[in-house]
Amino acid sequence: MREVGYRAELAQDDLIKSGAGGLSFQITVFAGHSIQCWLGIGPTEPDDFSDTDVFAFNKKYRFAKSYVRIGDTGIRSIMLEQDFLFDVTLPDAAVKIREILDIWERSSAYLKTAMRNPALLQDETPKAE
Repeated sequence: MREVGYRAELAQDDLIKSGAGGLSFQITVFAGHSIQCWLGIGPTEPDDFSDTDVFAFNKKYRFAKSYVRIGDTGIRSIMLEQDFLFDVTLPDAAVKIREILDIWERSSAYLKTAMRNPALLQDETPKAE
């Protein structure tokens, strides 16, 4: 990740912390050559981005999953996850991770934009900022 311009902090053997577009995110590395990117935006109120808005986001951007998470303290956050096939041992791994992170950044930006203006989920694809 550092090779392609991202900060990468190894938090655990299979967990990398990073960030882009003003959002912090984590990447979990799974055996079997796959990774999962995820982030949480919160705290939020149901009126800010409702469960219906979350479902509309998932329908429109079906390759990234969003959902509501209520933490142990009762704080509501909007989560985003996206899974990718990725083999770090291949010679083109740096190119592939750059492509994956580009897709992830766009997905995160779409969620951030939709959370600012949920009405966009009913119309055209929101433009990433």
